[in-house]
Amino acid sequence: MERGRGAAPLKAEASQLRQRKSHKASAPAPQPKPQARQEKGGFMRRVFGFDWSDLSSWQRFVSLMNRPTDPAGLGVFRFLFGLLMVLDIPQERGLSYLDHKYLDGLDVCRFPLFNSLKPLPLDWMYLTYVFTQTRRWKDHADMLKQYATCLQGLLGAYNISEPEIYFDVWVSINDRFQQRLYDPTVDIVKADWSPFHKTPWVKPLLVDLSPWRAKFQEIEDSLDNQTDVVFIADFPGLHLENFVSEDLGNTSIQVLQGEVSVEIVKDAKNFTLQSGDHMQLPAGEYHKVYTVSPGPSCYMYLYVNTTAMTLEQNLTRLQELKEKVENGSETSPLPPELQPLITGHVEDLNVSDPLVLAYLRRQRRIEEAERRRNATVVERFQRFFNKKYYLLRRSFLMTTISLRNLIIGKPPLEQLAAEVAFANIKYEDPRQQEVKQQDQSIKEPEHTDL
Repeated sequence: MERGRGAAPLKAEASQLRQRKSHKASAPAPQPKPQARQEKGGFMRRVFGFDWSDLSSWQRFVSLMNRPTDPAGLGVFRFLFGLLMVLDIPQERGLSYLDHKYLDGLDVCRFPLFNSLKPLPLDWMYLTYVFTQTRRWKDHADMLKQYATCLQGLLGAYNISEPEIYFDVWVSINDRFQQRLYDPTVDIVKADWSPFHKTPWVKPLLVDLSPWRAKFQEIEDSLDNQTDVVFIADFPGLHLENFVSEDLGNTSIQVLQGEVSVEIVKDAKNFTLQSGDHMQLPAGEYHKVYTVSPGPSCYMYLYVNTTAMTLEQNLTRLQELKEKVENGSETSPLPPELQPLITGHVEDLNVSDPLVLAYLRRQRRIEEAERRRNATVVERFQRFFNKKYYLLRRSFLMTTISLRNLIIGKPPLEQLAAEVAFANIKYEDPRQQEVKQQDQSIKEPEHTDL
C-alpha cells in the first residue's frame, strides 16, 4: 500500500515537469537589452531622427526614408535645408529676399527661385492715373465718392471684400502751387458725403500762398529754356512720394517756405531742409518729402529734361537744314529719308527716321496753330458753335444711354460699345480731317529701324 501511494505522487511530478518544459519551448526568446545609446539616443537622433550610420550605405538610407517608427524623412529634410541655407545666406540674394522698393518700407518676402509659389496675399496696391480723358471725376467730391463706390462693387467680383480706397489728387488752381485736393489718409469708400453739409475730407485751398504767384513768374523768367520748374505746397503731417526719371538731369529741390525732411528711399537717409535750402536728388530713384513745419510747406523742383533737350536740338538742326536748302546755300543732295523736309508731302511714304517723323508732326502743329490764329470772325464763330453742339450732343446721348440702362437693363457689350463710340464723336473741321488722314498714311518705323 505504501509503495502504491508513493508511486502516484512521482508520476504527478513527472507530468508537471513535462508541461513546464513544453511551455518554456513555446514561449518567445527574450530580446537582448538595448544599448544605452539606443535608449537615450545620440544628438543626431534626438535632433534629426537618424544617426550617421544610417547614411553609410544606399540601402540603409532607403530604409531610413521608409522607417515608420519616427519622422526620419522630416529630419533629413531639416538637415538638408539647413545646410542649403548655410550656403545660401552669404549670397547677395538668397532663396528669398526683402523688397522695399514699392512697399513703403514694409518687409515683404519674395521668392524669385520658386516660380510655382503663389504670390503673397495682396493687402494694398497703387493705381496711378497720369493722363485721363477728363478731369471732372477727380475734381468733384461727389464724383470721386461715386467712383470709389463703383470700384468697391467691381472688386467684389475678384474676391476682394471690404476694400479701402484712397486718393491722392494734386491740382494747380489759377496758377497756384500744386496742392492736394483730398486727404490721402481717408478711406473714400467709408467716408461721409452729403450735399447738405461740408465734406470734411476735402483739403482747403491754400489762399494764404496766393501772393507767391508773382514770385513764380519771376523765377520762371530767370531760368533758361532747358530748365523746367514745378511748384509744390503740402500740408503738415503729410508727405509726397516722388520718382525722378532717368531722363531728368540735374534735378534739385529748393524750399521756399516752411521746413521739410527729404528721405532718399534707397539709401534710407533723411535730410532736413529749411527755407532757402536746396539739395540734389538722384535720378532713377524714389524719394519722399515730409512736411515737418507747423504750417504748410512750399518748395519747388528744378530739373532739365535731357531727352527733350536733345530732341529739340536735333529738330532745330533739321529746321536749319531745310532753310539752307530753300535759300540755296546747301548744295549737297539730301538723302532720301530727308526729302519730306523739302516737299512736305508724306503720303504713302515710309518715314524710317523717327526724328524726321517728329519734325513733320511738329511742323503741322505749328501750321495748324498759325491757321487758327489767322482765322476770320466767321470761321471762329463756326468752330465755336460746332464744338458746343458736339458737346451738348454727347451729354444728351450719354444721359439717354444711362437712363435706358437703368430702366430696361444693359444691352450686349458690342451694342453698348457702338453707342458710346457714336456719342463720343468729336467735331473736326475739314483741315483737321485732312491732316489726320495724312498722319494715318505715314508708315511708322519698325522697331528694327530704330
